[in-house]
Amino acid sequence: VKTKPTTSIATGNISTMIPAKRAEADDRRLTFITAYYSGGGVFVGDFIDLEKLTVKGYYSDGKYEEITDFILSEYVIEKEGSNKIIVYSGEKEATFFVTGRTVKRINAYYTEGSVTIGESLDPDKLVVYATFSDGKTEKVKDFDLPDMVVTEIGRNEFVVIYKEQDATFYVTGKEVRKVRSINASYVGPAVI
Repeated sequence: VKTKPTTSIATGNISTMIPAKRAEADDRRLTFITAYYSGGGVFVGDFIDLEKLTVKGYYSDGKYEEITDFILSEYVIEKEGSNKIIVYSGEKEATFFVTGRTVKRINAYYTEGSVTIGESLDPDKLVVYATFSDGKTEKVKDFDLPDMVVTEIGRNEFVVIYKEQDATFYVTGKEVRKVRSINASYVGPAVI
């Protein structure tokens, strides 16, 4: 082992530096990797949520640790159903699957009852259910309601849109309440 003498200016002492043995760090090798996606289904055309992907490596020293230095074969879900994704880290790879989802249909109904003409619908009173390609039906909130104002007495038709699917629902419009008479009375001392 070659050594290089050093001198400390503060004390004037001479010491010898011996390089640390690097064999331990050099011998550690990545043996294999695993990948697990906990994000559930992803809409076709959307990105995989990387925060829900766990990649771990098993090393030659027996340690099993999370890996953040990896690349994926695909980052965007391209088709409905099972999508095979390969994760690469160094020369190792692992496979995981993500279900590509699409919306097959939506249903909607308004829970408020009748609404006065000229007033807008309350989006919080609109219940929208989406049925997905994986067979699941879920209540959804991030829908579009382009027209929200009740315009006539009786049946008013509205359309709600979610992920390129639409559904029609109806709300009964009621007449604006008109004041027919006002009654007033006064109790107290005479007023001049």
